Amino acid sequence: MGPRNYWAIFRRNWMVVVLATLLGGGGAAILSTNTVPLYSATSSIYFSLNFGNSANDLNAGSTYTQSQMLSFAILATSPSVLDPAIEQLKITTDAGSLASDITVTRPPDTVILQIAASSPSAADAASIANAVVTNLQAQVEKNAPKDIKGQSTVTARVIDAASAPKAPVSPNVRLNLTAGLLLGLIAGVLLALLRDLLDRRIRGVSDLSSITPAPIIGAIERDPKANEGGMVMLRDPLSPSAESYRALRTNLQFVVVDTSSLAVVITSALPGEGKSTVASNLALALAESEKRVVLVDADLRRPAIARYAGINGTV
Repeated sequence: MGPRNYWAIFRRNWMVVVLATLLGGGGAAILSTNTVPLYSATSSIYFSLNFGNSANDLNAGSTYTQSQMLSFAILATSPSVLDPAIEQLKITTDAGSLASDITVTRPPDTVILQIAASSPSAADAASIANAVVTNLQAQVEKNAPKDIKGQSTVTARVIDAASAPKAPVSPNVRLNLTAGLLLGLIAGVLLALLRDLLDRRIRGVSDLSSITPAPIIGAIERDPKANEGGMVMLRDPLSPSAESYRALRTNLQFVVVDTSSLAVVITSALPGEGKSTVASNLALALAESEKRVVLVDADLRRPAIARYAGINGTV
């Protein structure tokens, strides 16, 4: 199936594709409108080791601190940090629920943790992030190894306090609309292809060629003035429709080049598909080339040739 075939499928099913795209965009818009906005605020904390003054000691301290960053990140969402934060903020939740709203990230090759808190309220998001960082600082210094003076060997400092964000991080209306329109478009295209695959109707010469090995000897152009009545070979002999009957006549003559006589039976699958119209105009096209033509109406249910020719058909 080439590009022309896909384009033809799209032209036949463009309303399906457009409707599916609009439905996808509309669904995304409704979802975005009904989604509660969520704000996110981030606070950062820096860790260092209070040990030694030489370059080797400082390097060893830095290596030790980096090795402990995963432990500090896990500690940030533990009840020992979150329970005091909940009590400090006086919010009605538990450590497990609050932990799902906390995201801890560490920039590569650093000793910094970024604590992000999400909440439907911008002010609450900032308050939670700051409370978690403050309590994480206290817990790290409390649980870190002590020096000979009983002081914590790890120092945690808040280097960036969270502030109330001005815009929500979700829903992302633009992203949702783009995704909805794209998914709707994909669904529409797939539906159009499926609809074309299940459609068994014959729409043109290419459809006929794909289902039968028999040669196609002619294709009649649609007559835009067919409702005006009369045969196109008489009414409009220079029209494309009339020329297609002449092409059919010529092709039929080439089919029987070894004989001077030609007998053609014209039929169709259903009533009203144009048997009488084709037979009448083909007879005129043959007569136009100075052939002697006999036109027999064999339709015993709804004969129409006499009406087309303007003669009495009762006999």
